[in-house]
Amino acid sequence: MKSRILSIGIILVVLTSLFSGCNNFPEYIASVKLSKSAASFDANGWKPFVYLTTSRDNRLQSIRFDEVNIDATTSYIEAANANKTDYKIDKDFANQLKLCAQAIIEKQSADGFTFDQNGVTTQIKGVNKPVKEYFDLLKGALASANNSFATFTDSGAQSIIANSFDKDGWKLKMDYYVVNFIAIAVVFDAVNAAGEFRSQSKLPADMLWTKNLKIAQQYFIEKQDRFVNIPINADGTTNAIPGYKGDIRPLVDLVKTIIITADNTAAPGATLSPDTTIAP
Repeated sequence: MKSRILSIGIILVVLTSLFSGCNNFPEYIASVKLSKSAASFDANGWKPFVYLTTSRDNRLQSIRFDEVNIDATTSYIEAANANKTDYKIDKDFANQLKLCAQAIIEKQSADGFTFDQNGVTTQIKGVNKPVKEYFDLLKGALASANNSFATFTDSGAQSIIANSFDKDGWKLKMDYYVVNFIAIAVVFDAVNAAGEFRSQSKLPADMLWTKNLKIAQQYFIEKQDRFVNIPINADGTTNAIPGYKGDIRPLVDLVKTIIITADNTAAPGATLSPDTTIAP
């Protein structure tokens, strides 16, 4: 399947020169959404990201500094706001991320802030924790064009499960977290009729299966919707994912159901953003 890529309401013509001080966006561009996430999860299972909106006259309209958990079920700010006790959340740090975003909006720039060797700045009142990484992500988002197209519905933590059990009694399941139409965290698993997760099984075959799916998870994050276009052999195996063994077709079929298709539709129950349109 060759999926059409969707634009985020507009097609960004030149992002590499964004905020150079001399760009002129086309008249029909009202705002631009940008995002960028860290390359990997930290030791506590969190991956920082930034999600921002800018106006056609280069003004920063909104900034969200946040982190997604490795289970793809929540973000740091969401967990803090909901007082979730099953996560080790520092609510003061969550609030400091908001203060940083507010300071940048007020200044209309992420430049000019200085940080010590631990990534702490003394230039924002109420902030005394390491935040430099978020400033770097913001600058990277403004300078890059890799998030200029939409693939998935944009609504944070999402989950999908196969319609039927396989011959071994498992239903394939996928949890994923989307920011700016990009999946930045994903977990493949399977559940049986008793509600047990295959990834928690200690049987050698199931442990090997889980290890195999972790390889697919990383490949999915790298390829996004292109995951469904990988070459597949007649027996269901693929040579496109180094180290992956076994039939990839069930995973590909599951991922296909959540990709926004060329006719501007999505999986049952999915909601398209009102500013999502088909790229010509």
